[in-house]
Amino acid sequence: MNPLSGVDVATAEDEISKSPPCSTSDSADSLQYTMDRTDDETFLDDVIFRIMTAMPKPHPKNDKAKTFSPTLDVQLSIEEINRVAKLSVESFAVQKSLLRISSASLPITICGDIHGQLRDLRVVLNKCGDPSQHSYLFLGDYVDRGTEGVETVVLLFCLKTRFPKKFHLLRGNHEDAAITVCYGFFNECVAKYGNEGPAVWSNFANVFTYMPIAALINDTVFCAHGGLSPYFQSFEQIENLRRPSAVPPFGLMCDLLWSDPDARFDGYANSPRGISFTYGERIVHEFCKKTGVQLILRGHQIDREMTTGGYRSFANGRLMTIFTACNYLNMRNDGATVTIDPNMKVTFNVFRPKKIRQRRVVCTQQEVLNE
Repeated sequence: MNPLSGVDVATAEDEISKSPPCSTSDSADSLQYTMDRTDDETFLDDVIFRIMTAMPKPHPKNDKAKTFSPTLDVQLSIEEINRVAKLSVESFAVQKSLLRISSASLPITICGDIHGQLRDLRVVLNKCGDPSQHSYLFLGDYVDRGTEGVETVVLLFCLKTRFPKKFHLLRGNHEDAAITVCYGFFNECVAKYGNEGPAVWSNFANVFTYMPIAALINDTVFCAHGGLSPYFQSFEQIENLRRPSAVPPFGLMCDLLWSDPDARFDGYANSPRGISFTYGERIVHEFCKKTGVQLILRGHQIDREMTTGGYRSFANGRLMTIFTACNYLNMRNDGATVTIDPNMKVTFNVFRPKKIRQRRVVCTQQEVLNE
């Protein structure tokens, strides 16, 4: 597979479909589907439906508020969040740290950073395919920055738990307790749940420690949030990374979540982030030759080059960075996903924000793009 063969670009506007995923159109099939569900499946379907069909909250009656994109009116109780967290831990715990996704799961859509932008997530799910029928892999960074991290991660956890063979979630560097305290998710939980907020946040932080770290699609496409590591020896080494675990300050797991490509250096170099490494084009080509991987997909970064298109090529197309959240931090950027079909054809799907004049409300204490 040439990593850039058959690349098409589809464009979708930022709009919400009236019919959510996971619905059955045929009435007889729908009745049988309802009768066969367990209590947990019924609960998950209800939460998914409510989040996918929630309408925007009305704007306060002042001109300043109308310049910001409205949030969605989703009501989630603490009891519901606790139940979702418990089911998610059980679902993640049976998986290895490296997900091996076979050709039988194709086509599959791979998504980059979401960062609490629930409306963008709903658009992706509506445009790319019903999660009960179409496979998904998310590369991490579901919370922080955006104001709907709770609802975003609850929807993702529900879909992953409800459709474990179709819906896959990897851990990003923001799925870490220490990072979420600094970049907004902890504050979001407290703002929404008051005195119970720290307990809600702690429940999510516990689920994060169980999440898989990387994925290998059809033995030829390697996926991780950050990228490569000088500590990498084999895929079995990733597979055997112990979980639950906090993100360590160095080592293989740290690098898979934190490292970045950098064309200025041929090999590995200390990262300007102050954690992990950067890696050059030679490292990418050596990794592909050693492992038989033909394409590396990652998230973790957004820069000016990615403003149009939402993705960036590195090492002659052997590595692609994708970022799915549109207008992130009011950068007016496109978002992107990647779909791989059964013939291993790669398609880039580009999502352009419709209401570019409406600013995003940012939930953060920091103003760093690539934390």
